[in-house]
Amino acid sequence: MGSEAVSLALGTVKDLLAEEARFLSGVADQVKEVEVSLIRMQCFLKDADKRQLNDSTVRNYVREIRRLAYRTEDVLEKFAVEIESRRRGHGFRKAFRRFSCLISEGISLHRVGSEIASIKAGINSLTTDLENYGVIALSSTEDGQSSNARLDQNQQRLRQTYPHQVEEYFVGMKDDIRQLVSLITDEGIRSHRVISVHGMGGLGKTTLARKIYKHIEVERAFKQFAWVSVTQQCNTMTVFRDILKQLVPDQRKDSVGKMDERELVGELYKVQKETKSFVVLDDLWKIEDWECLKVAFPFAEADSKILITTRNQKLVEDEFLYPLNLLNEDEGWELLQKRAFTKRNGADCESDPRLEAVGRAIVRKCGKLPLAISAIGGVLSQKTSLEEWETVMNDVDSYIRMREGGKEGYGAVLQVLALSYDELPYHLKPCFLYLGQFREDEDIDAEMLYRMWTAEGMVSSDHRGKGETLTDVAERYLYEMAGRSMLQLKFDEFSTSRKVKSCYLHDLMREFCLARGKEVEFLKLLDFRGGNDPLSDYSTERDDSTPRCSIHVEDVICDSNKFKYLKVLKFEGYDFTGKGLPKGIKKLVNLRFLSVKDSDLKTLPSSIGQLQYLETLDIRVYFHRIRVPDK
Repeated sequence: MGSEAVSLALGTVKDLLAEEARFLSGVADQVKEVEVSLIRMQCFLKDADKRQLNDSTVRNYVREIRRLAYRTEDVLEKFAVEIESRRRGHGFRKAFRRFSCLISEGISLHRVGSEIASIKAGINSLTTDLENYGVIALSSTEDGQSSNARLDQNQQRLRQTYPHQVEEYFVGMKDDIRQLVSLITDEGIRSHRVISVHGMGGLGKTTLARKIYKHIEVERAFKQFAWVSVTQQCNTMTVFRDILKQLVPDQRKDSVGKMDERELVGELYKVQKETKSFVVLDDLWKIEDWECLKVAFPFAEADSKILITTRNQKLVEDEFLYPLNLLNEDEGWELLQKRAFTKRNGADCESDPRLEAVGRAIVRKCGKLPLAISAIGGVLSQKTSLEEWETVMNDVDSYIRMREGGKEGYGAVLQVLALSYDELPYHLKPCFLYLGQFREDEDIDAEMLYRMWTAEGMVSSDHRGKGETLTDVAERYLYEMAGRSMLQLKFDEFSTSRKVKSCYLHDLMREFCLARGKEVEFLKLLDFRGGNDPLSDYSTERDDSTPRCSIHVEDVICDSNKFKYLKVLKFEGYDFTGKGLPKGIKKLVNLRFLSVKDSDLKTLPSSIGQLQYLETLDIRVYFHRIRVPDK
């Protein structure tokens, strides 16, 4: 997450430099030097972020870089707030305040100049360390694959799939199989030459594709078959060669290995045009990979067909899209039974209604995701009593996180979900991790989310098109994550333009979101509900390692000394009976977003006017009006 942290810091730097006369008078040149250093650092981090998973030294470097990036944000924003606050004045005292603040500004300039110099030195030192350690500086168009080839090979081998593999615990998907077989074998539907089965990781897309590939009606309809597992490290030459070797006779296979890419594409196109073929491209990730691959397929000139499995809905938008859904509860319980009881001789366990009740509860806690249900079923296969099942039910999340040998970390389920996160563009990763603060199963209001992302500095003005606002950019971010099966969208049923109303995370995707956010020190959750006191070990100064804080409360609190760096504050649905917003709120000088939506607040304090960076004030309440101060 080092590169994402640097991206956020660069956003802050660029915003302040855009108004340097207002905010950075006296230090603008030094800040520009920091910007250059951060940009150079970001090139190295594209490689370092990949390598840190397998290298503790690189991981430590990335952690230090992340903290330097957060410190950069802090120092510059704090300085800008101080300068702007001192320059504000009213009436007769304005001139005197301006005169007296010149001395203070001089002191602040000296202090912030020293801090910026220290930050720049730290960034340059770490960049040199990374370079000396063998980390490669990559351009924005490179992904670090060449420098990590050896590290990626093991992961790629583990992700390889084969059509002959038999799924021992297959359940459900009968309607999916019927519909897809019909689409694939129907010769009259020429528009369905390419069919894309898409959905989040762990749904069983590959399992479904195997069932289709080996289906008797499909085998009767085509003369030649090819199955290729593409994965994230797509090598077009390898894919072309693997497909062609499966489609040509044995005596021609040796010649395939000697062909260059142009010859492979031509021969592959010719073979599929002459002989009706069915090709499965399993686990295809990137649009650019598909653009390179599709030149070898004669869509308009042949009866051959292609089935793609992917997590990216936008991969082949012009072709036939087939979304794969979660299991229903009955199917989930059937899968859990097959997995849990597979090695038992006694049938009593399967017929025990108490075990079934617990089992169905586990299915619901797994979010009806086949991969998670299968993983928990494997745990239950070693459990024989009702009490043991109940223990698993009460701590499903821990078992899902557990690796082989009982160690905590990313178990098989979260590892699969992590692949989707790892493939996100850097600017979307903070936006995704930010969703971890919302409650389980919460419908997250889209307009509110756009404003919160913007307030936190996660929406880049560099991504604005002509005539676009930052809200338009944020909406595009949300659509892109939905297209990658990271979250689900709900649309306004009364909108003719299919406007997004809200979004939500699958329970296990949220679990991964929280786990990764904690791992990369992105968000600190402070939960005061149920009598908890998370402030007992919370520093009065913001921890350099954790840039954002999410507070969950039952009663109104606002200790300005504890939370003075907050940018987003929501008092939605709170009972303000006999009280108002806390007086200390005026000290939250960085606050950009404040919401009292659906609360019973009667009056806004005049101190709200001192929140000079406030961008969004949500006072939408029912049954009464909030009194707003004149000044």
